[in-house]
Amino acid sequence: MFKARDLKESNLLLLAPLSWWRNNYPQYNDNGDAKKTPDWSKAADDIIRECSKAGVYSSDSIRGLGFWRDGDRTIQHLGNVLYDVTNDKKVSMLDPSLKGIYQRESAQPKRTTKLAGEELVDLFIKAINSIYWKDPTHAQLFLGWIVLARFCGLLDWRSHIWVTGEHGAGKSDTVLDAFRIALGSGNYISAKGSTTEAGARQRLAFNAIPLYDCPGA
Repeated sequence: MFKARDLKESNLLLLAPLSWWRNNYPQYNDNGDAKKTPDWSKAADDIIRECSKAGVYSSDSIRGLGFWRDGDRTIQHLGNVLYDVTNDKKVSMLDPSLKGIYQRESAQPKRTTKLAGEELVDLFIKAINSIYWKDPTHAQLFLGWIVLARFCGLLDWRSHIWVTGEHGAGKSDTVLDAFRIALGSGNYISAKGSTTEAGARQRLAFNAIPLYDCPGA
């Protein structure tokens, strides 16, 4: 993020190559010949005016990896590309119709894995139900969380679940393995039990990705 006083040649070259600035902000000498140096002052002035039109900046508009609601569209942020799920097409991160500010991240592969069949889904549900839950309805809550986890960016409030049990009961192994299978590797962040709220927020940053806090018990 640059302040107005930082809109100098060296910083503007981080935004676009020299050739772009020469083409869009040319300078001419008295003979009408184009100079090699772009009109940096005019470029900086245009940037400042456009920022004023855009209004006050808000970090709430920044969006990282994951699924997001953008107006009447659902957008999937894959790091180096945006995918309009609603209209089944790619979208430029600079598309002026976007409501959010999508930061470029490390490229994430677009999942093309086919949906599991009814037989596999039934087998997975039976496996979850076979875990020793204090109350059978807890299995349904856990399954509900798994379904919502990947789409937390579309919700007004990120869903939470807290799995408890005695030391050695298998919370880390059984439960973690269950949603590893359901979500797939790379689709969640795993934290240690000693991770603080501030640490968890720092790891998540602006990404809409499920976070699993592993107590290690």
